Amino acid sequence: MDAVTDHGEPAFLRREDGASVYSVHGSRSYTSSAILGAERSLLVAGERSDGHVIPEFFVDLAIRRAAAAGLPLDPGQSELVSALATSGARVQVALAPAGSGKTTAMTTLAKAWRGGGGQVIGLAPTAPTAETVAKFLHSAAAATSDSRVAAFPPVGPRTLVVIDEAGMVGTKDLAAVVDHVLERGGSVRLVGDDQQLTAVAASGVFRDLAEQGSVL
Repeated sequence: MDAVTDHGEPAFLRREDGASVYSVHGSRSYTSSAILGAERSLLVAGERSDGHVIPEFFVDLAIRRAAAAGLPLDPGQSELVSALATSGARVQVALAPAGSGKTTAMTTLAKAWRGGGGQVIGLAPTAPTAETVAKFLHSAAAATSDSRVAAFPPVGPRTLVVIDEAGMVGTKDLAAVVDHVLERGGSVRLVGDDQQLTAVAASGVFRDLAEQGSVL
């Protein structure tokens, strides 16, 4: 019985049913095999480093052009853009709290990636500035179930999918996007704040990926 598991508390620190006074009713967390499988898939993907690499020349060019356009990057932003473009990581996390210049850095990353011959797809949980994760997965599922339907947008070996507010995406949906992109040779960058309140369907895998070593 979980309620009376012996953790070594003396009798005066136990309730009538034998449970520790330090256990909080209703605080137990539960998960499912599907969530655990999705987490494992994401963590394995986070260890791969066989993705497309953008030559440093295109990164430097994009940074210089941003400065010329009145949007100079500070050293931290420049380092972030360079690392995300040149690492070859198939899945990489960029921790970018509010006010850190995320938009400028990601815009510059997109220009560097495209300058190097790649394609960039922006996704987010909601749609003000990007396609939604749900729409992307719907299109991918339709193309998978019917060969006459082409996935939009298409994904290939030089595709970079940038998911903004990635910590707000449900774990199964996040794994589904990553699986779809990696199966077609593409790469994914997960951008967000690990201190932000996550969505109900999200687990702690975003922080796990960051701690795994793909954090910037």
